[in-house]
This record gives sequence, C-alpha cells and structure tokens, in this order.
Amino acid sequence: MSFWDIFKKKENKKKLRKTKNTDKLSSKTDISDDTEIIIMKENELDELIYEWESSEEIINSLLKETDNQTKDNIKFIEYLINLIDKEKLDIPMLPDIIIKIMKLSENPDTNISEYTKVVKSDQALALKIIKLANSPLYKGIRDVNDLNLAVSRIGIEELKNIVLMMSLQSKIFSNKNFKDLIEDIWKTSLLTSIIASNLANYYSLDSSKIYTIALVHDIGEVIVLDSVKGYETFYKRKYKPDNHFIKRIAKSFHQEISAFTLAHWNFSKEQISIVRTHHTPPEKTTNEYNKVLFISYQTAVILLKFKFNQENINNFPYKFIIKFSELPLKEDAFYLLLKKSLKKFKEFSNLN
Repeated sequence: MSFWDIFKKKENKKKLRKTKNTDKLSSKTDISDDTEIIIMKENELDELIYEWESSEEIINSLLKETDNQTKDNIKFIEYLINLIDKEKLDIPMLPDIIIKIMKLSENPDTNISEYTKVVKSDQALALKIIKLANSPLYKGIRDVNDLNLAVSRIGIEELKNIVLMMSLQSKIFSNKNFKDLIEDIWKTSLLTSIIASNLANYYSLDSSKIYTIALVHDIGEVIVLDSVKGYETFYKRKYKPDNHFIKRIAKSFHQEISAFTLAHWNFSKEQISIVRTHHTPPEKTTNEYNKVLFISYQTAVILLKFKFNQENINNFPYKFIIKFSELPLKEDAFYLLLKKSLKKFKEFSNLN
C-alpha cells in the first residue's frame, strides 16, 4: 500500500476527532475567572490541537480553485508523494558533531574531557556553551572562561542536549526561503523538548531520550519545506508556494517523513515509532513517551500562541490539558514546571 493510499483512509478522521473534542469543550467545566483569556479562545485551542489535514482533504479543497498557483501546488503534492513512495526524499546528513557525541554517550565510562575535546572542534559552539554556563540558568559565584569548567558546571547530560539543540538549529533548521515557518517549527520543537524533559521525571522516563525525540519529532515539516527547492530543480522552474499552503502540506505529511528521517539517521526503532505516532492522543496509547510528547507539544503550542510568560503563567489552561491525560503533578506544580521550562527556553533562544 502506497503512502498516498494510507492517507486516503484518513479522510474523515479529522472531522471525527474535532467533533469529539468539541463535545468535551462544550461540557460544563469549573474554570476560574483568571483564565478568561483562554475561555474566550476555546475554539482556537480546539484548532491548535486538531489542525492537521490529510493530503486528500487538502487536494479536494485545492481542486475547487482554478488559479495558476493551485496547479503548481497540486503538482508539488504529486512530486512529494512520489518522493515518499520511492523513498527518494533528500534527507540532510546528521551533523558530524552530533554523531560523535551520540557515540560517546553509548559508553557510560566516557569522561568529561572526551566530550570537551569534541566540542572544542567547533569553536563557535564552544563559545556558546561557555556563555550558557555563565547565564542565570547555571551561573555560579564567578564567571568561567574555560570550556572544561563550563562543561563541568553544565553537566554531561545537559551538554549533550545543548550540542544537539544548537547543531540542529544551525545545520538543519536553516531554510532561508521559509525563514518564518522554520522559526515557528524550531521554537515549538525546542519548547516541546524542554517541557518533555522536565515532565519525564514525573513519569520515571529518560529525560535525555524524550528531549531528543521531542526536538526532532517535527523534522518532517522541515524536509517538506526543503523539497520545494528540489521541485524547482526537477522541473526547472520557479515555485513560490504561499505560507498557508506549504504549512498545511508540511503538517499533513510530517509524521511519516519525520520517522523516515530518523531511520535514515539510525535512531532506534522505539524512537522512530514514537515520532511516527506522535499525534496519537494519550488515551489511545500505552507508551509513556508518546503521552509525554503529546502533552508537551500541545502545551508548547498554547504557550507560544498566547504568549505566556513568567508573569501570566497561572492563567495557563491546565484543565484543558488534563482533558487529554491526567498528569502526575498537581496544577501548582505544573505551573512551576512551565516557569522553569520558559526560563530555559529563553536562555537557549538567546544563544543565537
């Protein structure tokens, strides 16, 4: 069965899921007055949770239009489906420094100096790690100017996460033709990974593992955007899809393409499976990593969409999130976790 056939079977799934969630939201809930901003936008929350569309739905809507842009868009969809079915997607190479760090992490006896040696090979990265070690997140009594001291202060596990984060952003999330879309995908992925790693402790999960998965779970969207250049080369013509269209296409195909990319990068079968099914609601999966990823992603989207910060975080719609899955921490503890996550997100974002 081709990738296209698989997506045809999903034609009605979005309507069913949105109907189910709308029923949930329409039921009476006990929401305090200080969440008025969220009450007013429940419909927007609903759309944020279930905004994906199948390729069939997108093409059906495009066929109702007749302009030249539409013809190119349909041709691009056919081009993309062909790449997926024949496994000819142009997958970027995983940055060499990430491969080296991952290899070192396979050996529990690897010491800090070995990690430091790898980081030193990238001077720009080394300087950013020193900068981060002196940030409010890790700052000690005095500043450090030595990479060894910076790594010691941050810790090996955090170092691995930082190297992964900075290398992916500079090497993979870097399509200049869709700068705004790439930035949105990156911000959501980064905040999702930070929230997920903080939540992992409450689920007794490996925080570094879920951090990695969360950071790359939407990589398929980036691959779709990168495919536009391949389309132009193949057909020897300029193609500039509008952001609304290409975003819809990227959302539709990204789970399978993300999984394919991780397989290309030799990630584990479990990690690939989690990414392939990361939009599966918590009540429909027994995998705790899937649950944490789903909750973290939805939380990150809402935080960014409504511009939550340290001052207004107590207005976050906690009751909306727990409609999908009960959390192993109470509301106040969840708000503290979000404050911690936003603080790290801010510091990580300031590195670039």
